[in-house]
Amino acid sequence: MRPMRVSIADVARHARVSTGTVSNTLNHPERVTQQTRERVLASVTALGFIPNQPARLLMGALSKTLGLIVVDVVSPFFMELAHSVERAASEAGYVMILCNSENEHARETELLHLLKSQQVAGALLTPA
Repeated sequence: MRPMRVSIADVARHARVSTGTVSNTLNHPERVTQQTRERVLASVTALGFIPNQPARLLMGALSKTLGLIVVDVVSPFFMELAHSVERAASEAGYVMILCNSENEHARETELLHLLKSQQVAGALLTPA
């Protein structure tokens, strides 16, 4: 049996605020008072709320995912590159998807299409 997913409406009821206030707390915390923000975040934690990224993208939110396509993931050079990109992405609030083109142009194209379908915010490519 699949567990019930906690919705933004559930968080709003629990925190005794509107769904708009929950949304602002999560996306634009500067628009919400400190007291309200703490109450909403406590409800998020208590209920185990996890934002639904695909739904957020449908509503016009920007992706916080980047793609990195390298020609050879086992190469020490590309592993160091991936490490540096991931660290910079993380510091900027992004996550990174690492892809290996195996130095094949067709696979590279396929991976670019895949990343586009995932609506990544951007892609970095070390071309074949």
